Amino acid sequence: MNLPEKAMENANPFVLEYFQDPNLFPALPEEIRNSEERLTEIVQNTSRFSDLIHKERQKRWNGDLTGLLGEEVQVPEKEHADGRTRHAEDGYRVNVDYLKTINIDASKVLFFRLTQPSDEPKPEYYWTSDYFEVLRGLDAEIPGEQRDHAVILVSDLETISGNEGLIQDMNDDQGLSVRQIGTGSFDQKKAIARFKPDHDLYDEPEITLVI
Repeated sequence: MNLPEKAMENANPFVLEYFQDPNLFPALPEEIRNSEERLTEIVQNTSRFSDLIHKERQKRWNGDLTGLLGEEVQVPEKEHADGRTRHAEDGYRVNVDYLKTINIDASKVLFFRLTQPSDEPKPEYYWTSDYFEVLRGLDAEIPGEQRDHAVILVSDLETISGNEGLIQDMNDDQGLSVRQIGTGSFDQKKAIARFKPDHDLYDEPEITLVI
């Protein structure tokens, strides 16, 4: 997976690892993989977003509401039509429009989710900018047999914020974890990519010692 030189220029090393992953890069649509311009835009915007997360958290902890993280919002408990309960949570609102003021295009900042595959739209509330969290983590949230069938969704920050906005999820990892405020559904067919990760790609080769 060779990235264009312009894409790698000053890019966040953690983000570059995403695009060198043997699962993620091949899953991206051809119009992204084969376009140096589009690939560069996505890598660069995702990198710049990742670079600012720590600084923006510090600003918010110091009481500054003018950056990426704004006022505290409480999402009340809600019941879905099928009877499932969505528990109440609170968190800082993610000010997606703020990114425009610092020349980051939210439509080119990748976010990821590990979920069960569905051909029908369904709620997909929790997302993260940390690809490796959905690839290797979330064992408590998606255990056992569910994980065997789970797929990774790839979307962008602008799209996932369309469900009445986002709050920061307190279960943050190396990226930014978010929860959608609204209860609308997400059509997996409209994701940038949907794929089942092949963990055998990471298996270490067997080493035989000769004595």
